[in-house]
Amino acid sequence: FEASLNASAPAGDEPNCRGWEWWYLRDLFRQFSVEVPDPGKDANKHVAWRPDTSELAVISRDEVRIWSTEPIDLVSTVTQPLPLGVTDVAWSPSGTVLCCGSNTGEVASLVVEENRLQWRTRLSVYGGASWEVSDLSWHPDSSQLAISTVEGDVFIVDGATGEVQRRLPLPSGLHRTICVAWHTGGGWLASGHDAGTVTVYNTETWQEQ
Repeated sequence: FEASLNASAPAGDEPNCRGWEWWYLRDLFRQFSVEVPDPGKDANKHVAWRPDTSELAVISRDEVRIWSTEPIDLVSTVTQPLPLGVTDVAWSPSGTVLCCGSNTGEVASLVVEENRLQWRTRLSVYGGASWEVSDLSWHPDSSQLAISTVEGDVFIVDGATGEVQRRLPLPSGLHRTICVAWHTGGGWLASGHDAGTVTVYNTETWQEQ
């Protein structure tokens, strides 16, 4: 089956006439597994695809491993300790930055330099409070990162510097924020709460809709 798909791929300067169906079928039949050596019985593992699907980030308690998909190979390992208790991980849409949130309120930022993942900074954006990060979501142009916390507030930080640009307090009557997501156009930001409520913000005015 894979050979039949590959036979329809363009050669040289031929136009690429493949639609989404081709990529869907290719990914449907491609499977592979990677192993994290000696992760420890209480390891927290998280995975995230680079936007172009060329690489998979595998995160355990104390390291980040980057696996290529064509061919399947370990291409990079970052061993500097992650924040304790990694809760989420997200690639920037540009594919150049990988962020890891934690249950201590820290967000680790790693950047791709010379085709390798390097530590850039560790951020604590909550004024010293140990607020657990529940979710991360990048603005479509990678300019901003939205960080939701279990305690409820959502922080908007600069995608390059990590500077806090805005803090969205938990709406009245709600208790926890579970997830956050930018609209693909960047004009809206939604946060989900454990009470079954979703709050949507207009990102030009930052007013609730």
